[in-house]
Amino acid sequence: MTKRDKFIIFCSIAITLCLIVGIVCISGISGSNSKFLSYRVPIILISLLAVLAVYFSRIRKDKYEKMLNSEYYQKYETIRDIVMNSQLSNNSKKEIKEDILDILISAQKAEKSVDNVVNSPVEFAENIIRSYLRPERIAVLTLLDGIMFSAIFTLLASCVLWLENVRENFFSTSIDIDVLVVIFFVAFIVIPVSKAFKPNQSIGAYTLIIIIAFILLPGIITKVFSGNEFIEQLYNGRVNMIPNIIIFIIYLIVVPTCIFLKAYIRKLLR
Repeated sequence: MTKRDKFIIFCSIAITLCLIVGIVCISGISGSNSKFLSYRVPIILISLLAVLAVYFSRIRKDKYEKMLNSEYYQKYETIRDIVMNSQLSNNSKKEIKEDILDILISAQKAEKSVDNVVNSPVEFAENIIRSYLRPERIAVLTLLDGIMFSAIFTLLASCVLWLENVRENFFSTSIDIDVLVVIFFVAFIVIPVSKAFKPNQSIGAYTLIIIIAFILLPGIITKVFSGNEFIEQLYNGRVNMIPNIIIFIIYLIVVPTCIFLKAYIRKLLR
């Protein structure tokens, strides 16, 4: 395992711990401990599983990757990480990954210097991405991701809360505002920032952002703005995000619509 791999594992664990501590702190501040187990524990479990996902998706090598020596693999993993974090389709990512591996393995067998094959892996990867997708479309795809993920998370949170008391009307189920803040923060900030990662550049700063957002910020806000009605409403209020069947249908339509638009942008607007 390289230093880069250890660093990524460390940061993923740190971010997960920050998320868990942040959720616990927010729960204590909002006084909603009675419903802690209903939807915050699943979020914590998913966060823990995310560490395993990081290992299997970004650290573990497949049989072809193991064929590369350390010099070639360092170049390869940089290219792979940038490509896999991009807004390209999964099929394009898989195709690019296979092509890069084929090129590097062939060059290694020919005993070529890795610097002669790939001088700057970051520039190499970005050129590949630009050949598949115009840069100005990336912002649109990122926005669609945020809309899609926020809709999914909100719908799942509402369903979990309703399952806690199935006798209650589903359309009268409300969500804590602090939970919605977390949902939108993850959908529109955490996920886009994670996709913008370049190896060994912003991951440390990203970890710091998570620490500030989920641990330090809630405590600072409550102390500075103690007694403020807006802050109290933020931590103690609830909102009904799915008040009727029409809104529910809209939530269901949002996800496939975003997926369709992303596919359209990728294929027709390069």
